[in-house]
Amino acid sequence: MPGAPHTGFVFRNNIAPHNQYGVVGLGTKGDPLLTLNTYFPDAIFVRNILAGGNASNYPPDNFFPPSLADVGFADSAGGDYRLGASSPYRNAGTDGKDLGADFDLLGSATAGVASGAIPDPLAPTVSISSPGNGTTVTGTVTVSADAADNVGVASVQFTLDGANLGPELTAAPYAFAWDTTAVASGPHTLRVVARDAGGNLFGSAVTITVAKADTKPPAISGVAASSITSSGATITWTTDEASDSVVIYGPTTAYGATSSSAALVTAHSRTLTGLSANTQYHYRVKSTDSSGNPATSGDFSFTTLPALSVSITAPSAGARVSGRIKVSAQAASGSGIASVQFRLDGNNLKAKDTSSPYSIVWDTRRSSNGSHTLTAVATDRAGGIAISASITVTVANGN
Repeated sequence: MPGAPHTGFVFRNNIAPHNQYGVVGLGTKGDPLLTLNTYFPDAIFVRNILAGGNASNYPPDNFFPPSLADVGFADSAGGDYRLGASSPYRNAGTDGKDLGADFDLLGSATAGVASGAIPDPLAPTVSISSPGNGTTVTGTVTVSADAADNVGVASVQFTLDGANLGPELTAAPYAFAWDTTAVASGPHTLRVVARDAGGNLFGSAVTITVAKADTKPPAISGVAASSITSSGATITWTTDEASDSVVIYGPTTAYGATSSSAALVTAHSRTLTGLSANTQYHYRVKSTDSSGNPATSGDFSFTTLPALSVSITAPSAGARVSGRIKVSAQAASGSGIASVQFRLDGNNLKAKDTSSPYSIVWDTRRSSNGSHTLTAVATDRAGGIAISASITVTVANGN
Protein backbone atom coordinates (compact mmCIF):
# COMPACT_ATOMS: atom_id res chain seq x y z
CA MET A 1 0.00 0.00 0.00
CA PRO A 2 2.48 2.71 -1.08
CA GLY A 3 1.56 6.40 -1.36
CA ALA A 4 0.09 9.11 0.82
CA PRO A 5 -2.44 8.38 3.60
CA HIS A 6 -6.11 8.06 2.56
CA THR A 7 -9.17 9.03 4.56
CA GLY A 8 -12.64 7.64 4.35
CA PHE A 9 -11.57 3.99 4.27
CA VAL A 10 -14.37 1.67 5.45
CA PHE A 11 -13.97 -2.05 5.99
CA ARG A 12 -16.83 -3.71 7.88
CA ASN A 13 -19.01 -6.82 7.98
CA ASN A 14 -16.46 -8.81 5.94
CA ILE A 15 -15.14 -12.37 6.21
CA ALA A 16 -11.50 -12.91 5.23
CA PRO A 17 -8.61 -15.27 6.01
CA HIS A 18 -5.80 -13.60 7.94
CA ASN A 19 -3.17 -15.62 6.01
CA GLN A 20 0.43 -14.78 7.02
CA TYR A 21 0.32 -11.03 7.59
CA GLY A 22 -3.27 -9.73 7.26
CA VAL A 23 -3.44 -5.98 6.64
CA VAL A 24 0.04 -4.99 5.43
CA GLY A 25 1.58 -1.73 4.28
CA LEU A 26 4.99 -0.84 2.91
CA GLY A 27 7.40 -0.70 5.85
CA THR A 28 4.78 -1.96 8.33
CA LYS A 29 4.93 -5.69 7.63
CA GLY A 30 3.36 -7.72 10.38
CA ASP A 31 1.65 -4.75 12.13
CA PRO A 32 -1.96 -4.19 10.91
CA LEU A 33 -2.64 -1.38 13.41
CA LEU A 34 0.42 0.54 12.20
CA THR A 35 -0.68 0.02 8.59
CA LEU A 36 -4.18 1.37 9.25
CA ASN A 37 -2.90 4.35 11.23
CA THR A 38 -0.24 5.15 8.62
CA TYR A 39 -2.19 4.76 5.39
CA PHE A 40 -5.84 5.05 6.49
CA PRO A 41 -6.14 7.44 9.43
CA ASP A 42 -9.63 7.50 10.96
CA ALA A 43 -10.55 4.31 9.04
CA ILE A 44 -13.74 2.46 9.99
CA PHE A 45 -12.63 -1.13 10.57
CA VAL A 46 -15.30 -3.03 12.54
CA ARG A 47 -17.35 -6.21 12.62
CA ASN A 48 -14.99 -8.14 10.39
CA ILE A 49 -14.07 -11.81 10.69
CA LEU A 50 -10.28 -12.22 10.27
CA ALA A 51 -9.81 -15.98 10.51
CA GLY A 52 -6.45 -16.82 12.13
CA GLY A 53 -5.72 -13.23 13.18
CA ASN A 54 -4.83 -11.84 16.60
CA ALA A 55 -7.13 -9.34 18.32
CA SER A 56 -4.16 -7.41 19.74
CA ASN A 57 -3.07 -6.46 16.20
CA TYR A 58 -6.40 -4.91 15.09
CA PRO A 59 -8.93 -2.27 16.15
CA PRO A 60 -11.63 -3.39 18.61
CA ASP A 61 -15.04 -4.85 17.63
CA ASN A 62 -13.75 -7.49 15.20
CA PHE A 63 -13.78 -11.30 15.33
CA PHE A 64 -10.87 -13.74 15.21
CA PRO A 65 -11.85 -17.42 14.89
CA PRO A 66 -8.86 -19.80 14.52
CA SER A 67 -9.67 -20.60 10.87
CA LEU A 68 -12.34 -20.24 8.18
CA ALA A 69 -13.59 -23.68 9.19
CA ASP A 70 -14.67 -22.13 12.50
CA VAL A 71 -16.83 -19.43 10.86
CA GLY A 72 -19.80 -21.79 10.45
CA PHE A 73 -20.53 -21.69 6.71
CA ALA A 74 -23.60 -23.60 5.58
CA ASP A 75 -21.64 -25.80 3.13
CA SER A 76 -18.22 -24.43 2.20
CA ALA A 77 -17.20 -27.68 0.48
CA GLY A 78 -20.21 -27.30 -1.81
CA GLY A 79 -19.56 -23.62 -2.43
CA ASP A 80 -22.33 -22.32 -0.14
CA TYR A 81 -20.80 -19.57 2.00
CA ARG A 82 -23.96 -18.46 3.72
CA LEU A 83 -23.67 -18.57 7.49
CA GLY A 84 -25.23 -21.75 8.89
CA ALA A 85 -27.88 -21.76 11.58
CA SER A 86 -25.29 -22.53 14.28
CA SER A 87 -22.77 -19.88 13.22
CA PRO A 88 -21.95 -17.47 16.09
CA TYR A 89 -21.71 -14.63 13.56
CA ARG A 90 -25.30 -14.61 12.32
CA ASN A 91 -26.93 -11.19 12.56
CA ALA A 92 -23.61 -9.79 13.91
CA GLY A 93 -23.17 -7.10 11.23
CA THR A 94 -23.44 -3.40 11.90
CA ASP A 95 -26.72 -3.57 9.95
CA GLY A 96 -28.01 -6.48 12.06
CA LYS A 97 -27.53 -8.91 9.19
CA ASP A 98 -25.18 -11.86 8.79
CA LEU A 99 -21.52 -11.05 8.29
CA GLY A 100 -20.16 -11.59 4.80
CA ALA A 101 -21.89 -11.29 1.46
CA ASP A 102 -25.70 -11.13 1.24
CA PHE A 103 -26.10 -14.16 -1.01
CA ASP A 104 -29.88 -13.80 -1.19
CA LEU A 105 -29.47 -10.25 -2.50
CA LEU A 106 -26.80 -11.40 -4.94
CA GLY A 107 -29.05 -14.20 -6.13
CA SER A 108 -31.93 -11.87 -6.88
CA ALA A 109 -29.65 -9.31 -8.50
CA THR A 110 -28.23 -11.91 -10.88
CA ALA A 111 -31.52 -13.65 -11.65
CA GLY A 112 -31.81 -14.16 -15.38
CA VAL A 113 -28.09 -13.83 -15.97
CA ALA A 114 -26.65 -16.69 -18.00
CA SER A 115 -25.54 -19.53 -15.76
CA GLY A 116 -21.85 -20.21 -15.30
CA ALA A 117 -19.14 -21.04 -12.77
CA ILE A 118 -19.44 -19.34 -9.40
CA PRO A 119 -16.40 -17.10 -8.87
CA ASP A 120 -14.00 -18.23 -6.13
CA PRO A 121 -13.06 -15.19 -4.04
CA LEU A 122 -10.82 -17.00 -1.54
CA ALA A 123 -7.08 -17.26 -2.08
CA PRO A 124 -5.26 -20.46 -1.11
CA THR A 125 -3.01 -20.69 1.94
CA VAL A 126 0.60 -21.82 1.70
CA SER A 127 3.69 -21.86 3.91
CA ILE A 128 7.19 -23.30 3.60
CA SER A 129 7.64 -26.28 5.92
CA SER A 130 11.30 -26.97 5.08
CA PRO A 131 13.86 -25.47 5.35
CA GLY A 132 12.87 -23.36 8.33
CA ASN A 133 13.29 -19.61 8.49
CA GLY A 134 16.82 -18.60 9.52
CA THR A 135 18.36 -22.03 8.91
CA THR A 136 21.67 -22.74 7.17
CA VAL A 137 21.63 -25.29 4.35
CA THR A 138 24.38 -27.09 2.49
CA GLY A 139 24.55 -29.74 -0.20
CA THR A 140 21.22 -31.18 -1.38
CA VAL A 141 18.20 -30.38 0.79
CA THR A 142 14.46 -31.04 0.58
CA VAL A 143 12.31 -27.98 -0.06
CA SER A 144 8.65 -28.50 0.87
CA ALA A 145 5.48 -26.52 1.50
CA ASP A 146 2.00 -27.05 2.92
CA ALA A 147 -0.82 -25.62 0.77
CA ALA A 148 -4.61 -25.68 1.01
CA ASP A 149 -7.60 -24.05 -0.69
CA ASN A 150 -11.36 -24.05 -0.23
CA VAL A 151 -11.81 -25.47 -3.75
CA GLY A 152 -8.42 -26.92 -4.58
CA VAL A 153 -4.78 -25.97 -5.11
CA ALA A 154 -3.92 -25.80 -8.80
CA SER A 155 -0.17 -25.36 -8.47
CA VAL A 156 2.69 -24.46 -6.15
CA GLN A 157 5.83 -22.70 -7.37
CA PHE A 158 8.99 -22.01 -5.35
CA THR A 159 11.27 -19.07 -6.14
CA LEU A 160 14.75 -18.14 -4.95
CA ASP A 161 15.50 -14.43 -4.86
CA GLY A 162 12.63 -13.88 -7.32
CA ALA A 163 13.59 -16.56 -9.88
CA ASN A 164 11.69 -19.83 -10.24
CA LEU A 165 13.30 -22.67 -8.30
CA GLY A 166 12.39 -26.22 -9.19
CA PRO A 167 9.34 -27.37 -11.17
CA GLU A 168 5.79 -26.09 -10.84
CA LEU A 169 4.13 -28.65 -8.57
CA THR A 170 0.51 -29.53 -9.32
CA ALA A 171 -0.13 -32.19 -6.69
CA ALA A 172 0.83 -32.86 -3.10
CA PRO A 173 3.33 -33.46 -1.65
CA TYR A 174 4.67 -30.08 -2.69
CA ALA A 175 8.37 -30.88 -2.39
CA PHE A 176 11.54 -31.34 -4.42
CA ALA A 177 15.29 -31.86 -3.89
CA TRP A 178 17.36 -28.68 -4.21
CA ASP A 179 21.10 -28.82 -4.93
CA THR A 180 22.41 -25.75 -3.12
CA THR A 181 25.94 -26.12 -4.55
CA ALA A 182 24.87 -24.17 -7.65
CA VAL A 183 23.97 -21.12 -5.52
CA ALA A 184 26.31 -18.52 -4.07
CA SER A 185 27.04 -18.75 -0.37
CA GLY A 186 25.20 -16.31 1.86
CA PRO A 187 21.62 -15.26 2.66
CA HIS A 188 18.77 -15.89 0.18
CA THR A 189 14.99 -15.41 0.11
CA LEU A 190 13.07 -18.62 -0.54
CA ARG A 191 9.45 -17.95 -1.48
CA VAL A 192 6.48 -20.16 -2.36
CA VAL A 193 3.35 -19.09 -4.27
CA ALA A 194 0.16 -21.17 -4.41
CA ARG A 195 -2.48 -20.71 -7.13
CA ASP A 196 -6.01 -22.06 -7.14
CA ALA A 197 -8.28 -22.80 -10.10
CA GLY A 198 -9.85 -19.36 -9.81
CA GLY A 199 -6.48 -17.70 -10.35
CA ASN A 200 -6.18 -16.53 -6.76
CA LEU A 201 -2.58 -16.34 -5.53
CA PHE A 202 -0.97 -16.32 -2.14
CA GLY A 203 2.68 -16.52 -1.15
CA SER A 204 4.95 -16.72 1.87
CA ALA A 205 8.71 -16.58 2.29
CA VAL A 206 11.60 -17.51 4.56
CA THR A 207 15.20 -16.36 4.70
CA ILE A 208 17.88 -19.05 4.56
CA THR A 209 21.68 -19.07 4.37
CA VAL A 210 23.54 -21.26 1.90
CA ALA A 211 26.91 -22.59 3.09
CA LYS A 212 29.28 -24.55 0.91
CA ALA A 213 30.10 -28.05 2.14
CA ASP A 214 33.52 -28.44 3.78
CA THR A 215 35.53 -30.87 1.65
CA LYS A 216 39.01 -29.66 2.61
CA PRO A 217 41.02 -31.93 4.95
CA PRO A 218 43.14 -30.45 7.75
CA ALA A 219 46.76 -29.56 6.99
CA ILE A 220 49.21 -31.51 9.18
CA SER A 221 52.58 -30.00 10.14
CA GLY A 222 55.32 -30.21 12.77
CA VAL A 223 55.19 -33.99 13.31
CA ALA A 224 57.80 -34.96 15.92
CA ALA A 225 58.69 -37.62 18.51
CA SER A 226 59.96 -36.48 21.91
CA SER A 227 60.39 -37.67 25.52
CA ILE A 228 61.75 -40.96 24.18
CA THR A 229 62.56 -43.58 26.82
CA SER A 230 63.24 -47.28 26.72
CA SER A 231 59.49 -47.99 26.84
CA GLY A 232 57.69 -44.93 25.50
CA ALA A 233 57.61 -41.73 23.46
CA THR A 234 55.37 -38.71 22.88
CA ILE A 235 54.21 -37.84 19.35
CA THR A 236 53.15 -34.23 18.64
CA TRP A 237 51.85 -32.35 15.58
CA THR A 238 49.62 -29.42 14.61
CA THR A 239 46.69 -28.94 12.22
CA ASP A 240 45.24 -25.78 10.69
CA GLU A 241 41.73 -26.63 11.94
CA ALA A 242 40.28 -28.50 14.88
CA SER A 243 40.42 -32.25 14.31
CA ASP A 244 40.89 -35.51 16.19
CA SER A 245 44.23 -37.20 16.97
CA VAL A 246 45.37 -40.65 15.84
CA VAL A 247 48.89 -42.13 15.89
CA ILE A 248 49.43 -45.36 13.96
CA TYR A 249 52.68 -47.07 14.94
CA GLY A 250 54.67 -50.30 15.04
CA PRO A 251 58.13 -51.81 14.52
CA THR A 252 57.59 -51.89 10.72
CA THR A 253 55.69 -49.81 8.16
CA ALA A 254 52.85 -52.28 8.57
CA TYR A 255 52.34 -50.48 11.92
CA GLY A 256 49.66 -52.48 13.76
CA ALA A 257 48.92 -50.32 16.83
CA THR A 258 47.05 -47.05 17.35
CA SER A 259 46.70 -44.37 20.00
CA SER A 260 43.81 -41.94 19.53
CA SER A 261 41.71 -39.14 21.00
CA ALA A 262 38.34 -37.93 19.67
CA ALA A 263 38.81 -34.40 21.04
CA LEU A 264 38.89 -31.79 18.25
CA VAL A 265 42.06 -29.71 18.71
CA THR A 266 44.75 -28.02 16.65
CA ALA A 267 47.71 -28.91 18.91
CA HIS A 268 47.95 -32.70 19.07
CA SER A 269 49.87 -34.93 21.50
CA ARG A 270 49.71 -38.69 22.04
CA THR A 271 51.93 -40.62 24.47
CA LEU A 272 52.92 -44.14 23.43
CA THR A 273 53.65 -46.65 26.20
CA GLY A 274 54.63 -50.28 26.50
CA LEU A 275 57.31 -50.10 23.81
CA SER A 276 60.28 -52.43 23.58
CA ALA A 277 63.69 -51.06 24.54
CA ASN A 278 66.35 -50.28 21.96
CA THR A 279 63.84 -50.76 19.10
CA GLN A 280 63.06 -48.67 16.02
CA TYR A 281 59.39 -47.73 15.64
CA HIS A 282 57.66 -46.38 12.53
CA TYR A 283 54.66 -44.10 12.90
CA ARG A 284 52.34 -41.75 11.05
CA VAL A 285 49.63 -39.41 12.31
CA LYS A 286 46.06 -38.95 11.11
CA SER A 287 43.55 -36.16 11.84
CA THR A 288 39.90 -35.87 10.74
CA ASP A 289 37.93 -32.62 10.98
CA SER A 290 34.31 -32.17 12.08
CA SER A 291 33.09 -32.54 8.48
CA GLY A 292 34.70 -35.97 8.20
CA ASN A 293 37.64 -34.92 6.01
CA PRO A 294 40.74 -37.03 6.91
CA ALA A 295 44.42 -36.19 6.50
CA THR A 296 47.35 -38.59 7.03
CA SER A 297 51.04 -37.75 7.32
CA GLY A 298 53.93 -39.61 5.78
CA ASP A 299 56.03 -42.19 7.65
CA PHE A 300 58.31 -41.16 10.52
CA SER A 301 60.45 -43.22 12.91
CA PHE A 302 62.26 -43.11 16.26
CA THR A 303 64.30 -45.60 18.29
CA THR A 304 63.63 -46.32 21.95
CA LEU A 305 66.51 -46.12 24.41
CA PRO A 306 68.32 -49.19 25.71
CA ALA A 307 66.83 -50.66 28.85
CA LEU A 308 68.30 -49.76 32.23
CA SER A 309 70.61 -52.50 33.56
CA VAL A 310 73.05 -52.95 36.46
CA SER A 311 75.28 -55.81 37.70
CA ILE A 312 77.99 -56.23 40.36
CA THR A 313 81.40 -56.87 38.83
CA ALA A 314 83.49 -57.21 42.06
CA PRO A 315 83.84 -59.06 44.31
CA SER A 316 82.78 -62.28 42.59
CA ALA A 317 79.93 -64.35 43.93
CA GLY A 318 81.06 -66.77 46.67
CA ALA A 319 84.30 -64.89 47.39
CA ARG A 320 85.90 -64.85 50.88
CA VAL A 321 86.70 -61.25 51.78
CA SER A 322 88.46 -59.46 54.59
CA GLY A 323 89.82 -56.03 55.42
CA ARG A 324 89.06 -53.17 53.06
CA ILE A 325 87.87 -54.26 49.60
CA LYS A 326 86.53 -52.52 46.49
CA VAL A 327 82.93 -53.18 45.50
CA SER A 328 82.14 -52.17 41.89
CA ALA A 329 79.21 -52.36 39.46
CA GLN A 330 78.47 -51.83 35.78
CA ALA A 331 75.31 -49.84 34.84
CA ALA A 332 73.85 -48.67 31.52
CA SER A 333 70.74 -46.81 30.29
CA GLY A 334 69.77 -45.01 27.11
CA SER A 335 68.89 -41.90 29.11
CA GLY A 336 72.09 -42.01 31.17
CA ILE A 337 72.83 -43.21 34.70
CA ALA A 338 72.02 -40.79 37.51
CA SER A 339 73.42 -42.88 40.40
CA VAL A 340 74.30 -46.34 41.73
CA GLN A 341 73.57 -47.26 45.35
CA PHE A 342 75.29 -50.34 46.81
CA ARG A 343 73.50 -52.31 49.51
CA LEU A 344 74.73 -54.81 52.11
CA ASP A 345 72.12 -57.22 53.35
CA GLY A 346 69.42 -54.81 52.06
CA ASN A 347 70.83 -51.69 53.74
CA ASN A 348 72.59 -48.85 51.97
CA LEU A 349 76.36 -49.26 51.95
CA LYS A 350 78.08 -45.90 51.70
CA ALA A 351 76.72 -42.99 49.64
CA LYS A 352 75.43 -43.18 46.07
CA ASP A 353 78.05 -43.10 43.36
CA THR A 354 77.01 -40.65 40.62
CA SER A 355 79.82 -41.14 38.12
CA SER A 356 81.34 -44.05 36.28
CA PRO A 357 83.13 -46.27 37.16
CA TYR A 358 80.65 -47.05 39.94
CA SER A 359 82.43 -48.36 43.05
CA ILE A 360 82.92 -47.94 46.79
CA VAL A 361 85.40 -49.22 49.41
CA TRP A 362 83.86 -51.62 51.93
CA ASP A 363 85.64 -52.07 55.27
CA THR A 364 84.55 -55.63 55.96
CA ARG A 365 85.94 -55.36 59.50
CA ARG A 366 82.85 -53.35 60.37
CA SER A 367 80.69 -56.32 59.43
CA SER A 368 80.40 -59.62 61.22
CA ASN A 369 82.21 -62.66 59.92
CA GLY A 370 80.07 -64.96 57.89
CA SER A 371 77.75 -64.81 54.88
CA HIS A 372 76.54 -61.44 53.53
CA THR A 373 74.55 -60.33 50.45
CA LEU A 374 75.56 -57.49 48.12
CA THR A 375 73.25 -55.74 45.57
CA ALA A 376 73.43 -52.57 43.46
CA VAL A 377 70.50 -50.24 42.65
CA ALA A 378 70.83 -48.07 39.52
CA THR A 379 68.66 -45.01 38.77
CA ASP A 380 68.71 -43.47 35.27
CA ARG A 381 68.02 -39.89 34.25
CA ALA A 382 64.51 -40.80 33.06
CA GLY A 383 63.63 -41.92 36.59
CA GLY A 384 63.91 -45.63 35.89
CA ILE A 385 65.21 -47.96 38.62
CA ALA A 386 66.93 -51.33 38.23
CA ILE A 387 68.26 -53.71 40.92
CA SER A 388 71.12 -56.06 40.17
CA ALA A 389 71.15 -59.75 40.90
CA SER A 390 72.47 -60.29 44.42
CA ILE A 391 75.77 -62.01 45.17
CA THR A 392 76.78 -63.71 48.40
CA VAL A 393 80.24 -63.31 49.91
CA THR A 394 81.80 -64.59 53.13
CA VAL A 395 83.50 -62.15 55.49
CA ALA A 396 86.48 -63.80 57.21
CA ASN A 397 88.49 -61.38 59.32
CA GLY A 398 91.02 -62.68 61.89
CA ASN A 399 90.42 -62.27 65.63
